[in-house]
Amino acid sequence: MIRVALDVLGGDAAANTPIMGALAALDAWPDELSVSLVGPPDEIECRLEAEQRRRISIIPATQTIEQGEPPALAVRRKPDSSIVRGLEAVRDGNADALISAGSTGAVMAASVLTLGVLPGVDRPPVGAMFPTASGQMLVVDVGAHVNARPHQLHQYARLGSIYLRDSYGIAKPKVGLLNVGEEVEKGDEVTVAAYPRLANDENIDFVGNVEGHQIIAGPCDVLVCTGFVGNALLKFYESMAVSCCACFASRGSSRKPRSIGSCAFWTTPSTEARRSWASMGWRSSATARLRLGRSRTRFVRRWMPFARGSCQT
Repeated sequence: MIRVALDVLGGDAAANTPIMGALAALDAWPDELSVSLVGPPDEIECRLEAEQRRRISIIPATQTIEQGEPPALAVRRKPDSSIVRGLEAVRDGNADALISAGSTGAVMAASVLTLGVLPGVDRPPVGAMFPTASGQMLVVDVGAHVNARPHQLHQYARLGSIYLRDSYGIAKPKVGLLNVGEEVEKGDEVTVAAYPRLANDENIDFVGNVEGHQIIAGPCDVLVCTGFVGNALLKFYESMAVSCCACFASRGSSRKPRSIGSCAFWTTPSTEARRSWASMGWRSSATARLRLGRSRTRFVRRWMPFARGSCQT
């Protein structure tokens, strides 16, 4: 039985969407999943029927960290926030994972302060799964830290490889370094210095530099970059399907938008079911999961198996 703490105050549709998603997940995996809703008890209980209330536990929290608040400062000022209380449940062994559609920065900051990090990890990154023509690719970092040093990019590569190995069953994931050219000497000081670190690590299957035009083809399993570049790439990727559908729709075809939308679903993460990411680098017994704020009920439900998988590895 996997115990998931779900932040009901995070995201644009709080608290109704997380609660409905939790109920849908419990219907799908009644014997494998236990859900604790984190938020104001009154707000939660008024949305639950008596039978539903017996299936869900509540972790009280009265404060919300808004998107515009400085993450570290907000975490310290709001100790009774749903993010902090949910992570405390993970830390104290009352939950195996936290899922939140709230502020990414706040989840990251609270995780560092509450859970701590693995030995040898300076700054935990955020990784996003990008659908590609050949399957999926994990991009690390997509915004936890704007800048990174060469040894931190090396850490990202190791964390990404371990994550795919343990959660997706890829024995030796291929690792690429996002760069402006394939040649070893290409790039800025950070990427040039990071290249030999990745190439000389026997625990990493490093395939070299990866250029932007190669990404959709899926040349590797893990793509390493700074958070500045990764976040810009993520948001560009998300916009592709919407733009393609709008382009075809504007030409007056009723069939093409459906076709291109279906194609884009598998080649971009713009569909909400694929706009999910995991923070990496916490101590091995704890998991923190992040989701986009625009998540809908069915996508909250769909994210539960990934939390279950991470806890089981």
